[in-house]
Amino acid sequence: MNQPSTPRIGFDRTIRLAWLDATAEMVASGRSEAEVRASLNEMLKEAIAGEAARKKTLAVISGLWLRPKGYAVVLQKDAAAWYPRMPPRQRIAVHWGLAITASAFFFEFVHQLGRLVRLQEEFASAQIIRRVRERFGDRDVVERAGYHVLASLVEWGVVEESEQRGVYHTTSPLSIEDLAISSWLMEATIAAQQASRAPLHSIAQASALFPFVLPVAGEIRAYDSPRLEFSRQGVDEEVVALVR
Repeated sequence: MNQPSTPRIGFDRTIRLAWLDATAEMVASGRSEAEVRASLNEMLKEAIAGEAARKKTLAVISGLWLRPKGYAVVLQKDAAAWYPRMPPRQRIAVHWGLAITASAFFFEFVHQLGRLVRLQEEFASAQIIRRVRERFGDRDVVERAGYHVLASLVEWGVVEESEQRGVYHTTSPLSIEDLAISSWLMEATIAAQQASRAPLHSIAQASALFPFVLPVAGEIRAYDSPRLEFSRQGVDEEVVALVR
C-alpha cells in the first residue's frame, strides 16, 4: 500500500525582508532571472558565508519571486506590477501572500501561529512547532524549518521576542486599505488552503493573515475582483471562490 507523501517544506531558511524587497524591485524593473540571482548572491555573501547555505536561501526567495509555481504565478505578476508604487510599509503584504501560496509549510506555521495568538497574547516557539509537526511529521527538519520561519517573522517585524527567551508576541497589525491588495491576499489564502472556494468570513479573518487588518467583507465584495466570485450558500453564509 502506498504511504501518503510528506508535504514538502519549501521554506527552511531565515529570510530577511531586505532581500525580498531587493528581489521584488529587480523583478518589477524587468531584470532577467540571471541578473537577479547574481545580484542576490552578492548581497547574500555579506550575511551567509557558505555557498551551500546561500543556494538554499536563494531557492526560498526564488520560489516566491523568480520561479513561482501553480496559482502563485498569477499572484506574482500582480505583485510585481504593484510593487513600485506601494508604500514601503505595505510591501510586506505581497511578500506574505506569495510566501503562503508558495510554501505549505510557511502557510501552516503562520496559520497555527495566528490561531494561537487569538487565544493568548504570548506564545512559545515550541508550541507552534508542536502543532506544525502534526501535519509535517516529527522530524528534525521540521523543527529546524520552524525556527527559520519564526526568525524570518522576527526579521519582518510581525513578531517580537519577549523578555523571556523563546517566548514571543505579535506586533500591531498593519491595516491594508487598498481593496485590490486585500482581495489579492484573500486569493492567496484560498489558494494556500488548496481550495477553490471558502466562506467569506473565514477568509477575510483568516488566522494566516494575522499581521493584517483587511477592509470589511462588504467593501472587498464591492471591489469586484476579476478572479474572485461571491455567492450565497444556504440562508446566511456567503462564499468566495477563485475564478480560474
